[in-house]
Amino acid sequence: MKKNLLFLFLPAIILFTVVSCGDGEEEDTIEVVEFETSKDKLSYALGVDNAKRVFSGDPKFEALDREMLKKGFDASLSLDVSNECQLTLQQFLGPQGYDFDTTYLESGSECIGKIIAGTFYAQISDAEALGDINLDMVRKGFEHGLSNIDTASLSVIDRTAVLDDFGKSIQQKGQNKQQAIDNSNIAGADAFWTRVKEIPGIKQVGTTGVYYETIEQGSGGKPSETSDVEAHYILTYGAIGDTLESSYNAPGPIKINLGSVIPGWRTGFTALRKGGKYRLFIPHAQAYLGSGGPQGPLVFYIEFINFGAAGTIAPPPQQQQGF
Repeated sequence: MKKNLLFLFLPAIILFTVVSCGDGEEEDTIEVVEFETSKDKLSYALGVDNAKRVFSGDPKFEALDREMLKKGFDASLSLDVSNECQLTLQQFLGPQGYDFDTTYLESGSECIGKIIAGTFYAQISDAEALGDINLDMVRKGFEHGLSNIDTASLSVIDRTAVLDDFGKSIQQKGQNKQQAIDNSNIAGADAFWTRVKEIPGIKQVGTTGVYYETIEQGSGGKPSETSDVEAHYILTYGAIGDTLESSYNAPGPIKINLGSVIPGWRTGFTALRKGGKYRLFIPHAQAYLGSGGPQGPLVFYIEFINFGAAGTIAPPPQQQQGF
Protein backbone atom coordinates (compact mmCIF):
# COMPACT_ATOMS: atom_id res chain seq x y z
CA MET A 1 0.00 0.00 0.00
CA LYS A 2 1.38 3.41 -0.93
CA LYS A 3 2.05 5.53 2.16
CA ASN A 4 0.94 9.13 2.57
CA LEU A 5 4.18 11.03 3.22
CA LEU A 6 2.46 13.82 5.14
CA PHE A 7 1.32 11.24 7.69
CA LEU A 8 4.90 10.34 8.48
CA PHE A 9 5.83 13.57 10.21
CA LEU A 10 2.80 15.75 10.89
CA PRO A 11 1.48 15.86 14.48
CA ALA A 12 1.72 12.07 14.54
CA ILE A 13 5.14 12.72 16.08
CA ILE A 14 4.55 11.28 19.53
CA LEU A 15 6.98 12.80 21.91
CA PHE A 16 7.64 10.13 24.49
CA THR A 17 7.43 6.88 22.50
CA VAL A 18 10.99 5.83 21.73
CA VAL A 19 11.79 4.51 18.26
CA SER A 20 15.04 2.58 18.00
CA CYS A 21 16.84 3.34 14.75
CA GLY A 22 20.17 2.09 13.56
CA ASP A 23 22.91 4.72 13.64
CA GLY A 24 25.23 5.31 10.73
CA GLU A 25 29.01 5.00 10.78
CA GLU A 26 30.84 7.63 12.82
CA GLU A 27 33.36 9.99 11.34
CA ASP A 28 36.95 9.87 12.54
CA THR A 29 36.50 13.16 14.39
CA ILE A 30 33.14 13.98 15.87
CA GLU A 31 31.79 16.34 18.47
CA VAL A 32 31.15 14.70 21.83
CA VAL A 33 28.80 16.42 24.26
CA GLU A 34 29.60 16.38 27.97
CA PHE A 35 26.40 16.61 30.01
CA GLU A 36 26.73 18.80 33.09
CA THR A 37 23.23 18.08 34.37
CA SER A 38 20.50 15.48 33.95
CA LYS A 39 18.45 18.26 32.34
CA ASP A 40 21.06 18.59 29.60
CA LYS A 41 21.07 14.82 28.99
CA LEU A 42 17.27 14.67 28.80
CA SER A 43 17.13 17.64 26.43
CA TYR A 44 19.78 16.13 24.16
CA ALA A 45 17.93 12.80 24.15
CA LEU A 46 14.68 14.51 23.17
CA GLY A 47 16.41 16.30 20.32
CA VAL A 48 17.94 13.07 19.04
CA ASP A 49 14.62 11.26 19.32
CA ASN A 50 12.84 13.86 17.20
CA ALA A 51 15.58 13.69 14.56
CA LYS A 52 15.37 9.91 14.33
CA ARG A 53 11.64 10.09 13.66
CA VAL A 54 12.18 12.00 10.42
CA PHE A 55 13.74 8.94 8.79
CA SER A 56 11.74 6.17 10.47
CA GLY A 57 9.03 6.07 7.81
CA ASP A 58 9.16 6.25 4.01
CA PRO A 59 12.68 5.67 2.55
CA LYS A 60 12.23 8.76 0.38
CA PHE A 61 12.83 10.87 3.45
CA GLU A 62 16.49 9.83 3.43
CA ALA A 63 16.83 12.34 0.60
CA LEU A 64 15.73 15.29 2.75
CA ASP A 65 18.18 18.17 3.11
CA ARG A 66 19.55 17.75 6.62
CA GLU A 67 20.93 21.27 6.84
CA MET A 68 17.52 22.72 5.98
CA LEU A 69 15.83 20.35 8.44
CA LYS A 70 18.14 21.68 11.14
CA LYS A 71 17.56 25.28 10.05
CA GLY A 72 13.80 24.87 10.28
CA PHE A 73 14.00 23.09 13.64
CA ASP A 74 16.35 25.70 15.14
CA ALA A 75 14.18 28.57 13.97
CA SER A 76 10.83 27.20 15.12
CA LEU A 77 11.45 25.65 18.52
CA SER A 78 8.58 27.67 19.92
CA LEU A 79 4.82 28.01 19.61
CA ASP A 80 5.22 30.61 16.85
CA VAL A 81 5.17 28.35 13.78
CA SER A 82 4.53 29.99 10.42
CA ASN A 83 1.46 28.93 8.43
CA GLU A 84 3.38 29.39 5.20
CA CYS A 85 4.53 25.75 5.42
CA GLN A 86 1.09 24.44 4.51
CA LEU A 87 1.43 25.60 0.90
CA THR A 88 5.10 24.60 0.72
CA LEU A 89 4.37 21.05 1.84
CA GLN A 90 1.51 20.73 -0.63
CA GLN A 91 3.95 21.70 -3.40
CA PHE A 92 6.62 19.35 -2.05
CA LEU A 93 4.50 16.30 -1.23
CA GLY A 94 1.44 16.97 -3.38
CA PRO A 95 -2.15 17.66 -2.32
CA GLN A 96 -2.60 14.08 -1.08
CA GLY A 97 0.83 13.79 0.53
CA TYR A 98 2.11 11.01 -1.73
CA ASP A 99 4.55 12.91 -3.97
CA PHE A 100 8.15 13.97 -3.41
CA ASP A 101 8.89 16.86 -5.78
CA THR A 102 12.61 17.59 -5.36
CA THR A 103 12.06 21.04 -6.86
CA TYR A 104 10.91 21.97 -3.35
CA LEU A 105 13.43 19.80 -1.50
CA GLU A 106 15.13 22.63 0.40
CA SER A 107 12.00 24.57 1.35
CA GLY A 108 10.10 21.35 2.07
CA SER A 109 12.89 20.06 4.31
CA GLU A 110 12.97 23.34 6.20
CA CYS A 111 9.21 23.21 6.72
CA ILE A 112 9.37 19.64 8.01
CA GLY A 113 11.96 20.83 10.52
CA LYS A 114 9.66 23.67 11.53
CA ILE A 115 6.69 21.38 12.03
CA ILE A 116 8.68 18.90 14.12
CA ALA A 117 10.01 21.72 16.31
CA GLY A 118 6.63 23.40 16.72
CA THR A 119 4.90 20.11 17.54
CA PHE A 120 7.59 19.17 20.05
CA TYR A 121 7.44 22.56 21.76
CA ALA A 122 3.65 22.45 21.95
CA GLN A 123 3.72 18.99 23.54
CA ILE A 124 6.31 20.03 26.10
CA SER A 125 4.35 23.18 26.86
CA ASP A 126 1.08 21.25 27.25
CA ALA A 127 2.84 18.87 29.62
CA GLU A 128 4.03 21.88 31.67
CA ALA A 129 7.59 20.61 31.29
CA LEU A 130 9.37 23.57 29.68
CA GLY A 131 11.25 24.12 32.92
CA ASP A 132 12.71 20.61 32.58
CA ILE A 133 14.17 21.32 29.15
CA ASN A 134 17.27 23.11 27.84
CA LEU A 135 16.20 24.14 24.33
CA ASP A 136 19.76 24.74 23.16
CA MET A 137 20.64 21.18 24.11
CA VAL A 138 17.49 19.95 22.31
CA ARG A 139 18.80 21.68 19.19
CA LYS A 140 22.20 20.06 19.63
CA GLY A 141 20.62 16.62 20.01
CA PHE A 142 18.53 17.16 16.89
CA GLU A 143 21.62 18.19 14.91
CA HIS A 144 23.58 15.15 16.06
CA GLY A 145 20.64 12.86 15.47
CA LEU A 146 20.38 14.03 11.87
CA SER A 147 24.08 13.36 11.38
CA ASN A 148 24.00 9.97 13.14
CA ILE A 149 26.76 10.99 15.54
CA ASP A 150 24.59 11.08 18.66
CA THR A 151 25.77 7.76 20.12
CA ALA A 152 29.21 9.22 20.67
CA SER A 153 27.59 11.33 23.40
CA LEU A 154 24.67 9.14 24.49
CA SER A 155 24.09 5.46 23.75
CA VAL A 156 20.78 4.22 22.40
CA ILE A 157 20.23 2.32 25.66
CA ASP A 158 20.86 5.42 27.77
CA ARG A 159 18.64 7.53 25.51
CA THR A 160 15.83 5.01 25.81
CA ALA A 161 16.16 4.96 29.61
CA VAL A 162 16.20 8.76 29.90
CA LEU A 163 13.13 9.16 27.70
CA ASP A 164 11.31 6.37 29.49
CA ASP A 165 11.91 8.02 32.87
CA PHE A 166 10.78 11.36 31.49
CA GLY A 167 7.62 9.84 30.02
CA LYS A 168 6.79 8.27 33.38
CA SER A 169 7.33 11.57 35.19
CA ILE A 170 5.03 13.36 32.72
CA GLN A 171 2.41 10.66 33.19
CA GLN A 172 2.64 10.97 36.97
CA LYS A 173 2.37 14.73 36.75
CA GLY A 174 -0.77 14.35 34.65
CA GLN A 175 -2.25 11.91 37.16
CA ASN A 176 -1.50 14.28 40.02
CA LYS A 177 -3.14 17.13 38.13
CA GLN A 178 -6.23 15.04 37.44
CA GLN A 179 -6.41 14.01 41.08
CA ALA A 180 -6.34 17.66 42.11
CA ILE A 181 -9.18 18.38 39.68
CA ASP A 182 -11.15 15.41 41.02
CA ASN A 183 -10.62 16.60 44.60
CA SER A 184 -11.79 20.06 43.63
CA ASN A 185 -14.89 18.57 41.99
CA ILE A 186 -15.65 16.57 45.11
CA ALA A 187 -15.32 19.66 47.28
CA GLY A 188 -17.52 21.60 44.87
CA ALA A 189 -20.12 18.82 44.86
CA ASP A 190 -20.19 18.72 48.66
CA ALA A 191 -20.86 22.46 48.77
CA PHE A 192 -23.49 22.05 46.05
CA TRP A 193 -25.45 19.42 47.99
CA THR A 194 -25.30 21.52 51.14
CA ARG A 195 -27.01 24.32 49.22
CA VAL A 196 -29.56 21.93 47.68
CA LYS A 197 -30.65 20.59 51.05
CA GLU A 198 -31.30 24.15 52.25
CA ILE A 199 -33.82 24.88 49.46
CA PRO A 200 -37.29 25.45 51.01
CA GLY A 201 -39.58 22.49 50.38
CA ILE A 202 -36.82 20.29 48.92
CA LYS A 203 -37.55 16.55 49.16
CA GLN A 204 -35.52 13.40 48.65
CA VAL A 205 -36.90 10.49 46.62
CA GLY A 206 -36.66 7.67 49.13
CA THR A 207 -33.01 7.13 50.05
CA THR A 208 -31.69 7.44 46.50
CA GLY A 209 -29.86 10.72 46.94
CA VAL A 210 -32.08 12.24 44.23
CA TYR A 211 -33.82 15.44 45.37
CA TYR A 212 -36.65 17.34 43.75
CA GLU A 213 -37.94 20.89 44.11
CA THR A 214 -41.53 21.69 43.19
CA ILE A 215 -41.76 24.85 41.11
CA GLU A 216 -45.40 24.35 40.09
CA GLN A 217 -47.34 21.39 41.47
CA GLY A 218 -49.03 19.15 38.93
CA SER A 219 -52.61 17.97 39.31
CA GLY A 220 -52.28 14.61 37.54
CA GLY A 221 -51.02 11.24 38.65
CA LYS A 222 -47.51 9.87 39.10
CA PRO A 223 -45.75 7.47 36.72
CA SER A 224 -44.13 4.17 37.63
CA GLU A 225 -40.54 3.23 36.80
CA THR A 226 -41.76 1.45 33.65
CA SER A 227 -44.03 4.20 32.32
CA ASP A 228 -43.64 6.19 29.13
CA VAL A 229 -43.25 9.92 29.80
CA GLU A 230 -43.45 13.10 27.74
CA ALA A 231 -41.59 16.11 29.07
CA HIS A 232 -39.58 19.17 28.29
CA TYR A 233 -36.29 19.50 30.14
CA ILE A 234 -33.27 21.74 30.59
CA LEU A 235 -30.11 19.98 31.77
CA THR A 236 -27.39 21.84 33.65
CA TYR A 237 -24.17 20.71 35.27
CA GLY A 238 -25.06 21.29 38.91
CA ALA A 239 -21.70 22.25 40.37
CA ILE A 240 -21.17 25.14 37.94
CA GLY A 241 -24.62 25.68 36.46
CA ASP A 242 -23.67 25.45 32.77
CA THR A 243 -26.53 24.46 30.45
CA LEU A 244 -25.69 21.23 28.64
CA GLU A 245 -28.91 20.35 26.82
CA SER A 246 -32.45 21.64 26.35
CA SER A 247 -35.45 20.01 24.71
CA TYR A 248 -36.84 23.49 24.13
CA ASN A 249 -34.29 23.82 21.34
CA ALA A 250 -35.58 20.59 19.74
CA PRO A 251 -38.66 20.12 17.53
CA GLY A 252 -40.64 18.91 20.53
CA PRO A 253 -40.55 17.44 24.03
CA ILE A 254 -38.79 14.17 24.75
CA LYS A 255 -40.95 11.00 24.67
CA ILE A 256 -39.25 8.09 26.35
CA ASN A 257 -39.77 5.05 28.54
CA LEU A 258 -38.37 5.41 32.05
CA GLY A 259 -36.87 1.95 31.83
CA SER A 260 -34.31 3.23 29.32
CA VAL A 261 -33.07 6.33 31.14
CA ILE A 262 -30.55 7.08 33.86
CA PRO A 263 -31.45 5.89 37.38
CA GLY A 264 -31.90 9.47 38.57
CA TRP A 265 -34.67 10.07 36.03
CA ARG A 266 -36.28 6.69 36.53
CA THR A 267 -36.65 7.09 40.29
CA GLY A 268 -37.06 10.86 40.24
CA PHE A 269 -40.05 10.89 37.91
CA THR A 270 -42.02 8.59 40.24
CA ALA A 271 -42.24 11.54 42.68
CA LEU A 272 -43.52 14.02 40.07
CA ARG A 273 -47.13 14.70 39.11
CA LYS A 274 -48.33 15.18 35.55
CA GLY A 275 -48.76 18.84 34.61
CA GLY A 276 -46.21 20.11 37.08
CA LYS A 277 -42.85 21.84 36.79
CA TYR A 278 -39.95 20.59 38.90
CA ARG A 279 -36.24 20.62 39.37
CA LEU A 280 -34.48 17.26 39.78
CA PHE A 281 -31.08 17.17 41.52
CA ILE A 282 -29.24 13.98 40.61
CA PRO A 283 -25.93 12.81 42.14
CA HIS A 284 -23.21 11.48 39.88
CA ALA A 285 -23.81 7.90 41.08
CA GLN A 286 -27.24 8.03 39.42
CA ALA A 287 -26.30 10.04 36.35
CA TYR A 288 -24.23 9.65 33.22
CA LEU A 289 -23.83 11.55 29.98
CA GLY A 290 -21.80 9.09 27.94
CA SER A 291 -18.10 9.31 27.15
CA GLY A 292 -16.52 12.61 28.16
CA GLY A 293 -19.45 13.85 30.24
CA PRO A 294 -18.94 15.86 33.43
CA GLN A 295 -18.19 13.89 36.57
CA GLY A 296 -20.53 15.60 39.01
CA PRO A 297 -24.15 16.31 39.99
CA LEU A 298 -26.73 17.11 37.32
CA VAL A 299 -29.80 19.32 37.55
CA PHE A 300 -32.86 18.91 35.33
CA TYR A 301 -35.64 21.47 35.03
CA ILE A 302 -38.67 19.33 34.13
CA GLU A 303 -41.98 20.36 32.58
CA PHE A 304 -43.95 17.12 33.01
CA ILE A 305 -46.47 16.97 30.15
CA ASN A 306 -47.85 13.44 30.14
CA PHE A 307 -47.28 9.79 30.98
CA GLY A 308 -48.81 6.43 30.14
CA ALA A 309 -48.21 2.70 30.01
CA ALA A 310 -45.17 1.41 28.18
CA GLY A 311 -45.66 1.67 24.43
CA THR A 312 -48.41 4.30 24.52
CA ILE A 313 -46.30 7.47 24.21
CA ALA A 314 -42.65 6.65 23.55
CA PRO A 315 -41.40 5.44 20.16
CA PRO A 316 -39.86 1.97 19.84
CA PRO A 317 -36.75 1.55 22.05
CA GLN A 318 -34.31 1.65 19.13
CA GLN A 319 -35.66 5.09 18.16
CA GLN A 320 -35.58 6.64 21.63
CA GLN A 321 -33.10 9.37 22.51
CA GLY A 322 -32.25 8.70 26.16
CA PHE A 323 -29.80 9.76 28.83
